[in-house]
Amino acid sequence: MAKIILTKAVDKLGRTGDIVDVKAGYARNFLIPNGLAQKWSEGAEKHVKLLASSQVAKLENDLSAAKDVADSLQSFGEIAIEVKTTKTGKLYGSVSANKILDAIYESTKIKLDSKSLKSHDHIKEAGTHSVEVQLHPDVKVDVKLKIVPNSGK
Repeated sequence: MAKIILTKAVDKLGRTGDIVDVKAGYARNFLIPNGLAQKWSEGAEKHVKLLASSQVAKLENDLSAAKDVADSLQSFGEIAIEVKTTKTGKLYGSVSANKILDAIYESTKIKLDSKSLKSHDHIKEAGTHSVEVQLHPDVKVDVKLKIVPNSGK
């Protein structure tokens, strides 16, 4: 067995900064080379605990920033997206994630990552739709979209 300190969270093993005993081969061949752990020593333990405390502070700052962004997104109400439609009002194709992100940016000046759109079903008709945006593991917000038909005239 080898005593190691996790430098990143590992499923079914522990979180960052945890001191765990694992098989020597698992530590030597997988965890340490992939930067997920380091060999245990008193100095290494102190160093990882210092890094973990700074990570906690960073996570708290990230959470605060995500809540601010969520409040800003909710204050805008519906965000309109103009799309080309047929004479009967059906969309050509669907509204893409990139089009949604662009519309959010144009309306709110908030730049979001495409990974933050969580419950994005293909929007294929005009009307009001809701899209879930995950800004942080603990912060989710529903953004209302109003799909407005534009027949291209």
